[in-house]
Amino acid sequence: MKRIIAIVSLMLVCNSLHTNAATPKVGDAAPEIAIETLLQASAGDQATFKSLKGKAVVLEFWATWCGPCVAAIPHLNELADKFKDRGVQFISVTDESKAIIEPFIKKRAIHTWLALDTDRSTFKSYEVKGIPHTVLVDQEGKIAGITYPDFLTEAVLDDLLAGKPLQVPDLGRPLANPMDIGSDAEATAKPLLQILIRSTENRNGSSRRSDHELMAESWSVLQALASAYDFEGGRIAPTTPLPEGRYTFVIESRGDGPHDLNRLFQFAIHSSFGLAGRVEQQQKDALVVTMPDRQALKLLEAASTGSFFRSTDGGFEVVGGTVDTLCSQVESILDIPVVDETGLTGRYDWRFSYEVGNPESIIRSIEKDLGLKLTKERRLIDMLIVDKVQE
Repeated sequence: MKRIIAIVSLMLVCNSLHTNAATPKVGDAAPEIAIETLLQASAGDQATFKSLKGKAVVLEFWATWCGPCVAAIPHLNELADKFKDRGVQFISVTDESKAIIEPFIKKRAIHTWLALDTDRSTFKSYEVKGIPHTVLVDQEGKIAGITYPDFLTEAVLDDLLAGKPLQVPDLGRPLANPMDIGSDAEATAKPLLQILIRSTENRNGSSRRSDHELMAESWSVLQALASAYDFEGGRIAPTTPLPEGRYTFVIESRGDGPHDLNRLFQFAIHSSFGLAGRVEQQQKDALVVTMPDRQALKLLEAASTGSFFRSTDGGFEVVGGTVDTLCSQVESILDIPVVDETGLTGRYDWRFSYEVGNPESIIRSIEKDLGLKLTKERRLIDMLIVDKVQE
């Protein structure tokens, strides 16, 4: 199969593009940290490179509404704890107010200094275009790396302290952005309509969606069908073998017309894989999710207004999801309809892991780690029948 399956792009450049020579890059002196308030520091501590001279600094730009930022907090907490006595200062920089941050950290502890940059002067001096955004500064006050928190490891911090070049992806250019096709100008311009499907070797799935765009990494065709037709994986019944492999999917619509991403997605799947869906009711075995004991519920009430979803071959991590989201995850693994009868309507954070190839381990993990119960029952289920399109 060709590396790029389908690209449909209509570009309209409205503004001239320019390069800002002052954009910080690796090797430059780090711009000064200009903030209004510093939380969780000791008396007399200052978030300035003068006062931190001799220490390496990790600047993490984030916000409470940013799902991926919130998902990165446990990882950053772990590193901050391990390196707190080894000459590394972690500073989490946000443009949000104290009134927003203080209630948040009562729900989700952050083990770093919290720098409130409410006038966004530090965001601007570091040219932060998207978050999360991680800047690594060495003991001499020079930028050693600009990356993403997932790529920050103990080995990277050891190299930072040792003055070695850092082996991390450089976010001087957006990291692994599926929209980066064609020239730099084309990647920077805002498309009116763009549809892209390409194969990928990446096995770590992630996605984000808004009113105007959907971007998904390392999805199977089954996952794409589930999203495009708004059906869970366990409710999809192909009458033809589905293509194998993993794909990157990008659907972006920013014109003046209707933004029906699902219809555009269906069109892309039809055009690229020759598949189309139709709805039919069938009696099926299903897993019914219930909450046997409210006191035993282990779903964490969401602290962020944003959402984030990440899957691996052995688990799921979610920020700001619903029980319907959980049902979708279980269906995608077990290929069986999952029905929510918990009565829970809130947004939650959770993580659970399972043994690949062992369905019973998923049920045990959800019951043990989340406090929910799954029972197999027979139900009448709306199914998506997927047919090969006859040309």
